[in-house]
This record gives sequence, structure tokens and C-alpha cells, in this order.
Amino acid sequence: MKRLGLLDLPGTTHLYCNYLKREENAVSLFGRNPFDILSIRAQAAALSGIDYQREQLSAVLEKQNRGWDADDATLANCRRLKKPNCLAVVTGQQVGLLGGPLYTAIKALHAVRLAEHYERELGQPVVPIFWMELEDHDLEEVSRITVKDSEHHLHDLQLSPAGSAANSRKPVKDIALGNDIERIRRELEKIWPPTEHTREIFSLMKASYTPARTFSEAFARFQARLLSRFGLILADPSDPAFKRRTVGIFAREIDGPLTDLESYKSHTKRMREAGFHLQVGTRAGHLQLYMLVDGEKRRMVGSGGGFKLSGSDTKLSREDIEAVLKKDPGRLIPSVLLRPLVQDTLFPTLAYVGGPAEVAYWAQLKPLYEAAGIPMPAVVPRAGATLMGSASRRYIRKFEIELEQGEIFQPKETLVGHILSEHIPSHSKYIFRWARKEILEALARLHGELEADDKSFAQATEAVQQKIEYHLEKLEGKYKRAMERKHEVVVRQIERLSNTLFPRGLLQERVFPQAQYVNLYGSAAYDLIAEALNPAGPDHCFIEV
Repeated sequence: MKRLGLLDLPGTTHLYCNYLKREENAVSLFGRNPFDILSIRAQAAALSGIDYQREQLSAVLEKQNRGWDADDATLANCRRLKKPNCLAVVTGQQVGLLGGPLYTAIKALHAVRLAEHYERELGQPVVPIFWMELEDHDLEEVSRITVKDSEHHLHDLQLSPAGSAANSRKPVKDIALGNDIERIRRELEKIWPPTEHTREIFSLMKASYTPARTFSEAFARFQARLLSRFGLILADPSDPAFKRRTVGIFAREIDGPLTDLESYKSHTKRMREAGFHLQVGTRAGHLQLYMLVDGEKRRMVGSGGGFKLSGSDTKLSREDIEAVLKKDPGRLIPSVLLRPLVQDTLFPTLAYVGGPAEVAYWAQLKPLYEAAGIPMPAVVPRAGATLMGSASRRYIRKFEIELEQGEIFQPKETLVGHILSEHIPSHSKYIFRWARKEILEALARLHGELEADDKSFAQATEAVQQKIEYHLEKLEGKYKRAMERKHEVVVRQIERLSNTLFPRGLLQERVFPQAQYVNLYGSAAYDLIAEALNPAGPDHCFIEV
């Protein structure tokens, strides 16, 4: 199997690079070192004395997953959490349409494999948990998908639930898909190529994505059908039982934003001085909490001993907030910086599997964990994968593309130019390079002779050189375009390959929804992904399906 290091993927940030390279200035920002098993053992020991109310935790998760028709493997893992030494590997993602992008499943399967790995290493039970991010209000993002037709053309589809404009600040867990989901299904019937798995995916969609269901309910049923056989536990953090368990974290934040602490300011200053970016910005007095008012999320801001809600005229006293904490904590929603602390109040989290952006914001969290008295888990960079069907594999062999060198991950035009250069007659490959060399050498000699006679000619020869180089570049461009027309079939094949493996200059796993791959390869593709992942030493693998 072909593999590529995560460092060699496009768009890698300075912080993420240093973390992958295990540089001390990056690794020390976190609570645990994910690359050191002794650090993992230390986290396991730190969790051993904490009361996670395991009977209730197990019961809530089993009830949730049973409601989504989860497999027996998942229900058994829910029950394993009753054991006092059972730990968890956690990951999570927004509840995207049709399962969300492929990397959602890759993260989940990485968590599954990592839990298995740690269980062997530690000799104690470890279960995988998937935190469904369903209290987010980014409706436009979770309701949009990009799919590919049989000619490898890309199509963007946007679901428009009833009252979309009015839902702009509502958590997606409260938004029903509406009848427009039937339009999406009909569009997909036209766009997707029919395969032996087409009946499977439309049956799965019909069972999961129905007009009356919310984004979260549909997502949960879809994922349970595909991933619960691996023992993955899905978690709905909005459950009233979970909200009551996290009142302590909310109360701590209400006493004063954790991001206003001097320890946090010092930590983020250290990050900036190291040249690292802050993934999530903060403002003084802004709590890392939202409150639901008439179904809409409003950030809480400290104001004159009380609080106000952003985007509204609503003001609340401390007594008002304490009443909400006591009677209706479900109205409080953590921000992206507080959510991990809520998660690790609920679960005995040994490690969290996160993508590049998540690793970046987790780098900001160490002082928040310390202030809250919660052991910060190891943050493990998630593995990646590109799925390659028979056509893609054929083109890769034909054009001798080096996957291990990341050659496929370059702009389509660059890839076309690179491959076409191999198809241009050998005598013409170097003709423009030779022409430039000869002309520039001749101009240099001319420049020297003329300058010796009259220095005013130096500027004139430089101007001539610039014009010659300009026209040579234009001529070379015309020649390349002529070759592209000559090799039109080759260009079309390269474009198909690029649209499949690096669509719009992005990793395939970030563009296409899980449902597309079920249509192409069936649910058995998930077994291939799980088998290919290297949990303790994550990389990007190219999987033949």
C-alpha cells in the first residue's frame, strides 16, 4: 500500500508541522505527548481516581445508541464503560449531510483502531467514542455537499430546510431536514453513476435521512448503520443527563472566563512568540458559553457584574444564570474552546483524535484544563486516506504518478503540464531551455562589447533581453497549448483523475460525502479503511477499492 507522511500533505501549518515532527516547542503546549507510551500510561493513571458516574454514563450511551439501531458491538462497548478501569479514545465532528465528508468516517475508524491499540498496550479496556457536534449553528456548512457524476464532473448541492433563514442561529440538532431532502435524493439519482451498491446507499438514505428527522438524528442513524459494527459509540452531548453532569464546568466559566486567566494569556503569548497561529481568537469578558434564547444561540458576555447576550438587548443577572444552571442547563452550550473540557468531564478520555485545525485549537487549551482540574488527554493527529477505484489506479500507472511523493496533490494545471511534458517529443523537451540559454549568452556578450564602447547601451540591451524573454514565454505557452490540444485525450484523463483524487485542489476526503463512497464501493470500503490505518503512527494512505 502506498503511503504519504502527514507532513507532506498540502496546506500544513507551522504549528502542525512542528507537532508532527515532535518538536518540543509544539509538543510542550499540550497536556500529554501522544508519541510517548509512557505519557499515555500517565494519563491512564491520572484518570483512575475520577468518578465518572459510570452506571449512568453507560446507561445514557446505551439508550442513545440503541435508539439509533446500533450494532451489538457498540452496545457491548457502552456496557464496558461500567468497568472502573475502562478508558476512552474520543473523536468527533459536525453532523454533516449524508454522513458528512469522508474524513468523518476516517476519524471515527482511527479512534476505533487507536482504542484497540491502547487496550493491548495498557492491558485494560478502552472504547472508541464519537462526539456528535450537533449544537453548532453553521447550517449552511452542514447542509452542503459536493458529488461527482460518471464523467467526473463536480456538482454542488445545497439542502434548504423549511425556514432556513429563520434557522440561522439555531443549533442544527433542532432543525428538521424538511421535504427538500427528497429533492436532494432525486438529484443524486440523476448524478451518481449506477453501481452494484446503488440500492444499498439509497436504502440507507431512506432509512436515515427523512423529512421529519433533524440533522443530528439522521446523521446518527446513518453512522450507526455503517460504523457501529466496529464498536464505535456515538454520543449526543445535548442529552439532559449529560448537561446536568457538566453544570460544574459551566458554573466555573460563569465565575470568570477561563480565557481571561493570566495563565491562558501567557500561554497564547508563548505560542505567538514561537511563530504559531491562534486557531481560535478570544476577547476579554466573552464567556466560552452560549445561551439558547427562543431557540437561538447567543454568546454570553460579562457586563457590569451581570451578563448580556450578544446580538440582542437581553441582560441577565448572576441570579438569572444560576437559575438556568439549576433548572435548565440544556440552554447552555459550550464554545469550541470549552467543549473539550465538557467532553472530558463526561468521559475518561485517554486520547482525542483530531485533524490539523483541531490540533491547532487544542494547543491553546492546556491552561484551561489546568484551571478546571481536568487531566488533558493526548491529542493524536488523525490519519488520512484517499480511495482509488480501478480507473484511478489505471491512470496512475499509465502516467507513472508517484503517490509516495505527493505528486497527485498539486494543482490540476500543474499536473497536466507535468504529465504532458512526458508526452512531448524528446527533441522538443529542452528546446526552449536551450533557446533561452543561447540567447542570454549571446546578449551577455553583446552587452559586454557595447558597454565597453558606450555605457549608455547597457540599459538598451537589458530592455531587449526583457522583450525577448517575454516573447519566448508567450511562444512556449502557445506551444504547450498546442500540445494540450494534440493530447486532448490525455488531458481529459488527467482532469478526471484530479477531480477524483484532488478535487478543486483539496484532499478527496474533505470534499465528497461518505454516501458517495457507499454508492461506489459499498459499506465494505469501511473495512478496507479500518485495516489500512496505522493508529499509533498515523499517515495518509492510498487505498485500492
